[in-house]
Amino acid sequence: MFLLYNNKIINSLMRKKITQARVAPHLSFFKDDFLKKWGLTDYTSTKEPCVFFGCTSNFDAIQKHEGFKVIWSAGPGDNIDWKLLNNKSNTAILTGQNKFKIPPEIIFKQELIPVKDYSRFKPNVLGDKVYYYSGLDNLGGGDHNKFIKDIQDRCGYEIITTHCKAIGDYKGIGWLKENYYDKCFINLNTSVSHFPLRYPDSGMSTNKELGLMGRLSVMNPVHYNEVYKGMIPYKAYSREAAIENIVEIIKMEAKKIGTVQPAIDSHTITTDEWLYLDFYQKR
Repeated sequence: MFLLYNNKIINSLMRKKITQARVAPHLSFFKDDFLKKWGLTDYTSTKEPCVFFGCTSNFDAIQKHEGFKVIWSAGPGDNIDWKLLNNKSNTAILTGQNKFKIPPEIIFKQELIPVKDYSRFKPNVLGDKVYYYSGLDNLGGGDHNKFIKDIQDRCGYEIITTHCKAIGDYKGIGWLKENYYDKCFINLNTSVSHFPLRYPDSGMSTNKELGLMGRLSVMNPVHYNEVYKGMIPYKAYSREAAIENIVEIIKMEAKKIGTVQPAIDSHTITTDEWLYLDFYQKR
């Protein structure tokens, strides 16, 4: 018994934890919250284990890194040609996606991990509006705006969105929650749909935040349906079918207006176990 106890102590002391991360430039909006959430320092050593959050604009740094690396994909649009990676045997891929092709030498982990502290997002009384995740206004326009207007006209509920031109226009997450999240009963995220196709991996952080507040997201999660819990899929094979089905879903969810719904946490890991190297020994 004493020997077994000593072995446990020795094994715990030998555990190697990742302490540094490099957040890709295209994900800089999340950088401060991400580092703070997990107690990580900004990337300095090419030899020590590292988390690379984001792929496309991190690729050169990933290639030059000599130590163990965990590459965390931010979504389907953030993928790279994994066959081009150097030192594949010393590499792990972390992603929430369910459609992922990588060389067999790379360790694959399908997980959804918090990118920040989500403690402020708790269930409260559902409002009477539909929140539409539009991203930044310069990403949309044209027929997509008419698509949203047609949904509003048919469902009978006001659809609200932020109308921000740039990330700097956001006045903070508290402002976003008070003026938009608190006022809605459902989240409309057609930016992850087949039709009309825009940006197939936008708004997942928003979906998680609203899920924790008891709001579901209407979406067509072609890359996330195996792990993402806070969604209601809709038919997306034609414009008219999409509108009809989304309107039907909105009207069904509207029956919950004025109630408090349970939190939906889609994160598969909330502890720091994913920062330890032995986590990646378990395939």
